[in-house]
Amino acid sequence: MAHELDWDERGEICRSSLQFLHFLCGSWVGQGHSRGEPVQARFRARLCFEETFLQCEETLRCADGQLSHEDLAMTRYDPDGEVVRVTHFMARGWV
Repeated sequence: MAHELDWDERGEICRSSLQFLHFLCGSWVGQGHSRGEPVQARFRARLCFEETFLQCEETLRCADGQLSHEDLAMTRYDPDGEVVRVTHFMARGWV
């Protein structure tokens, strides 16, 4: 970028650059398989922090209701690097 962005410019660039992911926003529940076992799955995606981040959460539960897997992804546009960045967090401290 040729000049340093002010607070409002940065926000507008970040919001508009994530528009292509807005179709993910919502909440879904369904069944499937994970590691060969049947699971109940929940996926939720929402815009947050003045619509400058997309937060996606996934939770999988076994047939008996016990937690099988959960993760979280935070997606943002980096106007300095001009790239979309995703930070993915997973149970047991994985990033």
